[in-house]
Amino acid sequence: MAKRKKTTKQSSAARQARIETRKAISTLRKAGLIGRGEFRGKKPGGSAYKLIRKYQDVIRGEAIAVKPSTRLIPKALRKTHKARRGLLVIPKPQGTISSKITRAKGGVEIRRTRRTPKGLKRDIVISADNIPAEIPAGKRFRLTMPNWGGESARYFETPQQLQQFLGEYKKRQNRFEEFVDLSITDLDEAYDDDDALSMLGYDDETQEE
Repeated sequence: MAKRKKTTKQSSAARQARIETRKAISTLRKAGLIGRGEFRGKKPGGSAYKLIRKYQDVIRGEAIAVKPSTRLIPKALRKTHKARRGLLVIPKPQGTISSKITRAKGGVEIRRTRRTPKGLKRDIVISADNIPAEIPAGKRFRLTMPNWGGESARYFETPQQLQQFLGEYKKRQNRFEEFVDLSITDLDEAYDDDDALSMLGYDDETQEE
């Protein structure tokens, strides 16, 4: 029995899929997450597609791969961030200019420079799984969330406020995408958190409680 020929539509979809796969591999290679010789000259297999799925945030430009100034990535950061080939994947909120991993008092910090309407801001990137018990004077927590194709930020002055909000966010996760980024930033940064509150159904009365 003769094999059925693929329709033009099927062939076009398959060709587009191959193009997108090559683009994704090229993006990850430029980011340093894939070696120069990996997947070259051969058809991408399961391992290639696994990496593409894992690092979709890098492919979409929502995260970057950063090489630490220290020789090795600390185990604590490997538990809270994705890592490969000596690089750590860090979220890249809108306005990000640069990010770096450097030594700091008590360990290692992820520091980011961000452009805002009030000028350049330097944040310390943290994880929701490792929120500090205290925050330095003049600083507060900044939670970045997706909002209508863009981003909106919510600010918290204590770890307790942040934990409470994240608890509510997790309960309603089925309605929203995962938050983009969590960091410690300057207290004087201008913000309007009405959108963030309304996204989760908060109002003034619930905040007072």
